[in-house]
Amino acid sequence: MKRFIVRLLVFLSPLFILVGMYFYTDPFKMVYHSNDAKLWAGNLTVNGNVTANRDCRSTDDFLDNYKNHKYASFILGNSKSLMFLKKEWAKHILDTGIFHWDASGETLYGVERKLNYLDKEKMDIKNVLVVIDPWSLIKVANRKGHLYVAHYKVTEQNYFAFEFECMQDFFDPEFLQKWAKDMLSVNSKKTEKTNIDKFDNIYCDTFTYDKISNELTYYSFDKMLSENEEKYYQVRIKNKIFYGRDTIVHYHKPYINSAQKVLLNNMNRIFKDHKTNFKIVFSPAYDQLKLDTTDLKYLQGLFGKDHVYDFSGINDLNKDMHNFYDVHYKAFVANRMMDIIYSPFADDSMNKIFNK
Repeated sequence: MKRFIVRLLVFLSPLFILVGMYFYTDPFKMVYHSNDAKLWAGNLTVNGNVTANRDCRSTDDFLDNYKNHKYASFILGNSKSLMFLKKEWAKHILDTGIFHWDASGETLYGVERKLNYLDKEKMDIKNVLVVIDPWSLIKVANRKGHLYVAHYKVTEQNYFAFEFECMQDFFDPEFLQKWAKDMLSVNSKKTEKTNIDKFDNIYCDTFTYDKISNELTYYSFDKMLSENEEKYYQVRIKNKIFYGRDTIVHYHKPYINSAQKVLLNNMNRIFKDHKTNFKIVFSPAYDQLKLDTTDLKYLQGLFGKDHVYDFSGINDLNKDMHNFYDVHYKAFVANRMMDIIYSPFADDSMNKIFNK
């Protein structure tokens, strides 16, 4: 029996080593909480290749800062919500205690869980701005993988189950090969990048970052645009980020079913219990696909027409590619949406941008 145990331990030793390396090196920054603003900003890397889980970074920031700042106003949603800057939103809600609690590809589940956490912890929820896309309504459960799994404290997932979910990506042979290469060759990426024109980089790699509000701005994109706007867009046309579109309105599939209704009704309860001043915004997209009419009707019936605004479809905000960085629109587009949704003449303004 003793010999068998020894042999088993020897057989499993590579696995033990990998698990130890995962917790020691923390490749996804999901084990140890870093205060490095550059790491938290977006392109979190071990040595150049590993993108951060924005949901977990945002949540850790919130948990770190809440005791000192007592936020009561929240911007929730996907990466497009980053364009709704706190200084502009503050003008409409008359509050500066704002936290930007976004997540990459945020889902209905993610938004509902964050609101549920605030409610459960008896925190004030005075103002909420939810910025999503129609496809955000699809997911009604936690996502998989280190990049998208939601923070365990918000979802009430077991911590070890959370780490195991992330660890599975670490065990992927393709990732391990790249990770090992990076660990053994610290300067390799610097050599690769020296001769690349920065305009050919279609991903934002530098952000300005405010740790208190968790707000990001697209610094490297803004810098490129200020230097050569024409070249910026030529590269993105070449990469088919911007392309020709027709003038026919195309619709998303209806996404709201019984599972979505459970989450949406809990959100509505929380808003009512806290007497929250809230708005739900569906973003204008370059693809110009429009939210399904039955989904919009349900949402406006549940929350109230003055709380749900659909900017998807063909309209003045998404006709011009210069209104976009890529799939993300620019801050002045978000400013215009805020001016509309907080106006007493919102219906008239909505009709104008849709040329009705």
